[in-house]
Amino acid sequence: MLPPTGSLVFIQDGPLDQALPSVGVPYEAGLDIGRWIKMGEPVRLRLQADNRLWRAESWNVVGELVGQEPDGPFIVVGGHLDGHDIAQGAIDNASGIVAVTEIARALAPHREQLQHSVRFIAFGVEELGMLGSHAYV
Repeated sequence: MLPPTGSLVFIQDGPLDQALPSVGVPYEAGLDIGRWIKMGEPVRLRLQADNRLWRAESWNVVGELVGQEPDGPFIVVGGHLDGHDIAQGAIDNASGIVAVTEIARALAPHREQLQHSVRFIAFGVEELGMLGSHAYV
């Protein structure tokens, strides 16, 4: 039920003090708060956030099935490797990486029939501003 938390704005090469810490409120909790306000009850919230920012390295993992036109346009099938602090990537986006892997596995025996190359990319650092895909492009 928890929404993502983290940086609201992050400039990849900018100073770390430009990142704005953010905290998500679950939809259900927002409905409860709205209901309490409508009932005329005083609503008091307390929020404490402990934020630490640091620079680190990440990688994109790229595989390719080369088509009949290797220098022509290509198709990208991608997902992201990183998870979020509350889900550890179980759904977002391990399921996407499984789909990318399975599409590669299914197409591999038919690589000679591919007109265009297909690149399979597992992006890093997508949860904090789509940095992996931005770096790749």
